[in-house]
Amino acid sequence: MKTYLIRRGNSLVAVLATLAVIIVLACGIIYAMGYATVENSSDKTTIEVNTQQIKEDAGQAVESGKQMLNDAGKSIEEGAEEVKDQVDGDSEPETEVNIETQPAPETPPADNSDQAVTIPG
Repeated sequence: MKTYLIRRGNSLVAVLATLAVIIVLACGIIYAMGYATVENSSDKTTIEVNTQQIKEDAGQAVESGKQMLNDAGKSIEEGAEEVKDQVDGDSEPETEVNIETQPAPETPPADNSDQAVTIPG
């Protein structure tokens, strides 16, 4: 039988470690995308963030998202119209079928006097 150690507490440490990893990843992505530059000189290190480029790229992302949603909405509307046309086409009088029915023939009532009944005993 295996015994597992259960660590209790230290949840704050786990949250802070996760937050630190997220911040490091975000900084790496910002640097890789060219939104930030780092300049080293003998006296100081300078980090510059290009906020104008970030705003422009965010605006382009929003516009492309709007366009994608508009295209999807138009596609859904066209599909709905197509389904509506198919449903409306099924209920046309030309597709209805009329069947003539005849009443069931009447059977005479059963005569119970001719039948023998055996009761097991």
